[in-house]
Amino acid sequence: LQVTIEMRDHPLMKWMRSIYGGSICKVTRKKNINPTYSWRVCSIQALELLLALLPYLRLKRRHARLGIEFQKRLCVQGPVKITKKEFAIRERYKTRISNWNY
Repeated sequence: LQVTIEMRDHPLMKWMRSIYGGSICKVTRKKNINPTYSWRVCSIQALELLLALLPYLRLKRRHARLGIEFQKRLCVQGPVKITKKEFAIRERYKTRISNWNY
């Protein structure tokens, strides 16, 4: 699971990174336009972020719930052999999440 947030407020991005980890990169799209910053968290960090944001989300609530569900499936202890059935389930999650992104 990967969560990416992009905005112009670099200090806010740095503050979020200090709490949840992840990485920030500068994004320049066109000449003469102020750059934005992209902050990304993955895996457990993404799960922790989504759990913290869930009560405040309106438009992306279903995205967050699905991401939480998906990441919790992956949170198992020790080495795990992925069955064909589990692989198919994960692919369905991936497809649903990808189809919602815009």
